[in-house]
Order: sequence, then C-alpha cells, then structure tokens
Amino acid sequence: MYVSAILLAAGRSTRMGTNKLSLCYKGQPVLHRSLAPLLASPLVSEVIVVVNSSSSLPIDRDGCTVVVNHEADSGMASSLRAGVAAASADADAYLVCLADMPAITEALIATLVEAYRQSGKKIVVPVHEGRNGHPVIFGAECKEQLLRIEGDVGAREVIRENSGMAEYVSVDDPAVVFDIDTPGDLSR
Repeated sequence: MYVSAILLAAGRSTRMGTNKLSLCYKGQPVLHRSLAPLLASPLVSEVIVVVNSSSSLPIDRDGCTVVVNHEADSGMASSLRAGVAAASADADAYLVCLADMPAITEALIATLVEAYRQSGKKIVVPVHEGRNGHPVIFGAECKEQLLRIEGDVGAREVIRENSGMAEYVSVDDPAVVFDIDTPGDLSR
C-alpha cells in the first residue's frame, strides 16, 4: 500500500505570536518532532511538507518533498489541496498530519495504517477520550473531495460527508489531540 503523508506546516502561528514550528519541544524544534516519525515509518511511502511562501523553516529535504502554498492565508484547506495535488499518482491513501502536533509516534502511525487496511473504510480518524484527533487517513477515493475543500476547517466536511465510510479508532495516546498553539502548550 502506498501511503502519502502530508504534513501541513503553512500556518502563520498567530496565537503563538512567533513561528511555533521553530520553537523547542522536548529538545527539538516542533517541526522536526512532527516530521521525524513520518520519515522513520516504514509504512509511509512519501512525505510531503506544505509550507507558506514566507517560510524560513529549516527542513532537511532528504526523504521529503517541500511544497510551497502561495495561498496559505486563505486557510488550511489550501494547504491540504496543495499536499494532495503534490502526492504521487500511486497513492492509495493520504495520511494528513499537522506540524504543530509534535507527540505523534511511529507506533501511532502504524496503528492508524493497520486500522485503515483492516476496516475497509475510506477514512480513519483517531479518537482519544471522545475527541477526534490527527493524523487522519483518507483513501485515494477521497482525492477529488479533498481537492475541492475551501476555508480554514481542514477536511472536516469530507469526514462529515463520508461519515458512514469513516472508521473511528479509539487510542490511548493523547498525542492525537495535543497541539502547540500557545506558549502554555509548550510546557504541558
């Protein structure tokens, strides 16, 4: 199975007041902590990192493709569209990840990919203590819907429209709902 991981890193960090992806979390920049398990996972076939046009993030380009989203100010949907459009035509599934979620692990990725394989559903959403989280897997059959989304709500509408074909996987890992938005989040 060909899994295209799409790491959305084009946000402007307005709530943080500075580029949160370059801040240190557990000894490494947030972006590196979010990218590392994707690059290390043997289940991920390619990694696409979507950044904004003014990004100066230090990204080791070995093992990943960096895509510049010139429309990043229009919302998260434009970054998701850019990532999906850049993915290989061989992609069976898209693993959509948020760059401000630095606690995601290879083990979690493996759990979600296995759930996707076993469920026969076209969307897999991790759930922790009743809260939907990330990363989310979308089957290639969702590609056209993902390329049509608009605004700053990500792919929630695609999940809602396909709720009968979504597998909600309960996980014990709070990483799926932990993101870095404020200075206080860094110390949690």
